[in-house]
Amino acid sequence: MLATVRDYDRLVRERPTFHGPAFYEDVGRRHIVHQVWGWTGERRYTMHLYITRETAAGWECHHFTSAFHALPSAMPTRAF
Repeated sequence: MLATVRDYDRLVRERPTFHGPAFYEDVGRRHIVHQVWGWTGERRYTMHLYITRETAAGWECHHFTSAFHALPSAMPTRAF
């Protein structure tokens, strides 16, 4: 299990659908990273992570997905 700490109380109210883009550079090559959030329930969402990388041959895009459950902020503290 992987647990992240975010203000999920606020995120559940606002239900964002997009995060980013963020721009990075590594060894002279640029990267663009952004997320698309698809809400699948009141506190569940699927996060689509897109990483677009500059390569010697041009640009390539990678796509990854993860499912998240947005727990209320008080819940993880009670678990430990």
